[in-house]
Amino acid sequence: MRSFSFAKVELTVKLDSDETKVSDCFISPNEAFNIIEEQEGIDNFGLKVGDLVECHFENLTLMGKIVLQQNPLDSFFNVSFESLSKEDRTELVKFTIDNACEPPWKRTMPRLTCFVKDKNTQVPKSAMVESDEGIDSL
Repeated sequence: MRSFSFAKVELTVKLDSDETKVSDCFISPNEAFNIIEEQEGIDNFGLKVGDLVECHFENLTLMGKIVLQQNPLDSFFNVSFESLSKEDRTELVKFTIDNACEPPWKRTMPRLTCFVKDKNTQVPKSAMVESDEGIDSL
């Protein structure tokens, strides 16, 4: 089972000439979480899934792709870090380990692992599951 560290940072997200500061943003070595609520991101920045953005925190500048995460209560944009150099990846992993904290969310269902042979096939990063107990996100 993989274990990820999360760190809380103030993140600056830049799309073209627009930028926004996100305080109390959680990051992992792969993503920045809940950078902006979906409707606010669309209304104020014209964000779309797949947009490439520049993320700044500490001494790092990372490129990432906007992804949409939805759950039963709301929907918001995350940034999936893309094409990181080995040095940036190492620095990001070190930062999240050195500044690790518990994220405010708790998974109530097990993570589903997905293996894809074709590296060009896109795989969803989350899913909605409905059970007798209600709807939950994985």
